[in-house]
Amino acid sequence: MINELIDYLSKNQIFSGIAVGSLTTTVFISIAYYLRNLPEKFIKFILKKLIYKLEILSTDVEYYGHILVWLSQFNNRNLKSYTFKQYYDINDETSNILNMGSGIHIVWYKNRIIFIERSILEINLTANTPVVEKIIISYFGLSNKFLKNLVSEIEILDDKKDKVPIFINSQSFWHKKYKNNRLIKTIIFNRKYEILNIINNFLNNEKWYSEHGVPYKLGMLIYGPPGTGKSSFILSLASELKLGIYLLDLSNKNIINNINVLTSDIKKKSIILLEDFDKVFIVNEKFEENIIPQVLNLLDGLNSNHGCIYILTANDIDKINNILIRRGRIDLYIQMNNFGYDECKEMFYLFYPEATNEQFDYIYFKLKQNLKNDLIQPAYLQTIFGYNHDINDLINCINNNNY
Repeated sequence: MINELIDYLSKNQIFSGIAVGSLTTTVFISIAYYLRNLPEKFIKFILKKLIYKLEILSTDVEYYGHILVWLSQFNNRNLKSYTFKQYYDINDETSNILNMGSGIHIVWYKNRIIFIERSILEINLTANTPVVEKIIISYFGLSNKFLKNLVSEIEILDDKKDKVPIFINSQSFWHKKYKNNRLIKTIIFNRKYEILNIINNFLNNEKWYSEHGVPYKLGMLIYGPPGTGKSSFILSLASELKLGIYLLDLSNKNIINNINVLTSDIKKKSIILLEDFDKVFIVNEKFEENIIPQVLNLLDGLNSNHGCIYILTANDIDKINNILIRRGRIDLYIQMNNFGYDECKEMFYLFYPEATNEQFDYIYFKLKQNLKNDLIQPAYLQTIFGYNHDINDLINCINNNNY
């Protein structure tokens, strides 16, 4: 290693920020040359005491993207290898970052020599498994202070702290994106604060579960017609409690086959969301036979995740096998319905706080008449309000049936 380093520093201009032959480089090469002549065991001992490392895997979706952004600052240097890395921004749009390629790069950063190694840990094209990358940042030093500062710098690059991280499964790894926070006060549902308090108490009372021999997990089933705000409510819970949401698509057979791998990477105190749970079973009987044991093990078997909140959503719970949603597996049954007069009025004043009761009554009864229904779908109502920011525009829209 020492011999390679001497040759590398002497001949290669990748050592960014320091001209070859400069005093700093000369001193470093002299030290390395001296160490080369020391006994191997002593060298290993010195290196073990003086080298600090930060290792990051691409499977660590929380920080890997931030590392790539941090590394991109060195791309104007004379590197010998580069790569493009695709990432997803908060609007779910893809972009590319030019970044260091594989191999070892030596750079000058904040008056210190650091080594950056990027490598591929495993790739199995025949099994169609994802590529796992590893980045190691190391340096010589007498303490880990520089390492802690480096981690803080990388974390500052995260401009999404006020957003909800959403993890999407893709065979055997998780892909991360973000959604804007949804304030719970914007949710029109009479049980919202009750349920928020229940989850908050769950998160803060792990000791109680341990003392009473109760599995530390919480199961919720949220059901009701389409467009009643089930997903929005879940997003608001995650926003208020600062929780990540892991989406498990159980209608995907590849996900079922890799479910043990996927769930092992889920962080404690997260939401595990199984959306449209009733639709999972509108498949052939053979698939249902295979999936039920997996779901049972996921919800309350040995494979269940300690400290997580399982949330199932469904439009029609009659299509779900009762064994999957019995008491014990599900702790909270939450029904969300279309809006009547009071709920419509509450949403109306969220959008038009200066409007009058007469204006609301006119719009509400006009909508009921045109829709020929006593109940109004929340999503439908929100779309109309969101499109017409001014109350007069809304009235014109209703009068002209432009909705």
